Amino acid sequence: MYSQLFTWRQKGDYDDLFDFDKDKVIPYFEPVSDFILLIESMIKNKARR
Repeated sequence: MYSQLFTWRQKGDYDDLFDFDKDKVIPYFEPVSDFILLIESMIKNKARR
């Protein structure tokens, strides 16, 4: 997942033209949201120590 997101970011930032396909992007919404929540939780737990 992370690798695909990085690839898309690179294309979006540096390619001349790049259109994201809705059918390919939407399935990433929930896993990315879960990943963000996990990272936030890890940061908060680290700060409590």
